[in-house]
Amino acid sequence: MPRIDILMPVFNAGRFLDEALRSIRAQTWTDFRLILVNDGSTDDSADRCRAAAAADPRLLCVDQVNLGITRSLNRALALATAPFVARMDADDIAEPDRLAQQLRYLDAHPAVIALGTSVHSIDDHGARVNRYDPPALHADIERELLTGNGGAMIHPSLVFRLEALRQVGGYSDDLSFSQDLDLFLRLAEVGRLANLLSPLLRYRLHAQSSNFTHGPAKRALKEEILRRAAARRGRPFVAPPVSPLLHERDPAATRREWALYASAHRQRRAAVRHLAGAFVRRPLALDNLRAARVILPRLLHRTRPAAGRSAEPINRHLEILRLAREHAGTAATVLEVAPGRSTFLRRLDWIPEKTALDAGNEPNIPGARGLAGDFLAYPVDHRFDLVLCLHDLECIGAPAAVARRLLAAGAVVIVAVPCRGPESATESDLLGWFGRPPLDWIRVTDGDLEHLVCVYDSPASPG
Repeated sequence: MPRIDILMPVFNAGRFLDEALRSIRAQTWTDFRLILVNDGSTDDSADRCRAAAAADPRLLCVDQVNLGITRSLNRALALATAPFVARMDADDIAEPDRLAQQLRYLDAHPAVIALGTSVHSIDDHGARVNRYDPPALHADIERELLTGNGGAMIHPSLVFRLEALRQVGGYSDDLSFSQDLDLFLRLAEVGRLANLLSPLLRYRLHAQSSNFTHGPAKRALKEEILRRAAARRGRPFVAPPVSPLLHERDPAATRREWALYASAHRQRRAAVRHLAGAFVRRPLALDNLRAARVILPRLLHRTRPAAGRSAEPINRHLEILRLAREHAGTAATVLEVAPGRSTFLRRLDWIPEKTALDAGNEPNIPGARGLAGDFLAYPVDHRFDLVLCLHDLECIGAPAAVARRLLAAGAVVIVAVPCRGPESATESDLLGWFGRPPLDWIRVTDGDLEHLVCVYDSPASPG
């Protein structure tokens, strides 16, 4: 039996299906079964599904008359036997380490029964046109769900525990749309939800997707879903505000947003394509002209980021922020060791007392006390609630000595070390340096840079 079953309903997805299937077959986690449910497609999707299943024994293809996505999902779920169940849409693209990252997290967090991720939104040509980072922790996710925001978890990015899906009865067959919002709310009543903040899925948005074609129908169902949730929880029902989606209020708005994002990331063709699309939809809109004034200079500026370099460690910082909120959500003091030019401390807005210590110049970080000095000689006369070391330990001193000092200085310690390249560290290295396995950990990729981020709890008294 595989470790994870992947549910993929397919309806007239021939244009994108092969790319979606390639992304699943390219997963670094190979112990999976992909259950394809061809929901009465009228294009060549059925043939593509059958051919893919014939070529790879890990793929199972099921044909049915057109019943809709909800019943297709329940059909696939009924065939699932693995302890974990992933969702995947036939027009999306999974990053190679998506399943490995999510399974790793779920193994380390048995209370979490559903885990999503951040996503890069892509257009019908595959260009990245946005990035969406959902709330990371259960309380924030549930708060958004109870307002009717199903986007608090991106459905095709999810991995569930099969036992939890069975416990809540799977998807509600009577819901044609927003079945994900309904499922998430019922799951939140029996376990915890979470999101990783690394974008492990490329989520395709195009004119034929339900986000663009069924907005009013979805809004009508949301009220009924929230009414059911209130009844189950014994709470008074409050109707959500009725607000049309952005593209319904302004048909050019989405294209402008996509063009701005694409131009900022040097995707010139995508930027031109979507800026032109905005003008086609609203030729005389002043907002289009304002966007063009921003976009056109970017398109004329031909410099690119240095090859192999990531402009900013966005994924790493977001995951560290998630881990800090999860493990040090009540912290009052924080110390960052060797911050260099980083201003990450500013992101810890719930911690009132921030200190930065660097062997070089005294750090100048707004809202933080900056100290210049050698961390290994730093007098540990009291412990901080949280200690961060987000650079290579060897830059500070002998890694084992730095690790011992970090544990002495903080109740919770978060470290990030490079785990790809000639100076990389491994889990075994960290175990030797810290003398214990981490409380929590994740691998994070930014461009061609990969880091291992670990959380440690520290001894009760300074060592």
